[in-house]
Amino acid sequence: MKKPLATLGLVISSIVAVLGLVGLFLPRLPGLPLILFAAIGFMHTSPDFVSRFNRAPRASSYIDDLLRDRSMTRRNKIRTLTVTSLILVVLFFVTDSLVARIVYVAFAVGKYWFFYFYIWTKIEDGHGCPDGVDCPDDEGSNGEKP
Repeated sequence: MKKPLATLGLVISSIVAVLGLVGLFLPRLPGLPLILFAAIGFMHTSPDFVSRFNRAPRASSYIDDLLRDRSMTRRNKIRTLTVTSLILVVLFFVTDSLVARIVYVAFAVGKYWFFYFYIWTKIEDGHGCPDGVDCPDDEGSNGEKP
């Protein structure tokens, strides 16, 4: 039963991706949000799509922890939020459509909500803990000395 649903998801994601590419060239069709929705659809329906990200060394540093345990380091979170926020700000000021501007603001709010409530912040070695205090390790200890 999962195979027909995955095929349907791939077909819908492909149609949305084509509409997104067309939207990049047509002024009234929002291209970027459609491409983002297509990427999310491909990620959930195609294991090949996720494995391509894992093979890319630059992207894998951001995606490995996210897929494994729903976490990112503080540095990766800040980089990701900064780049995506800059893109949304540029798109907001370049776009004349009120509806598109509302969509960009909704994406920005949703992005920060998602990163704050859904993705945990992983503390890197040597970052985030004051001197003399034991930091909790990755196994979930409460920071007490054994």
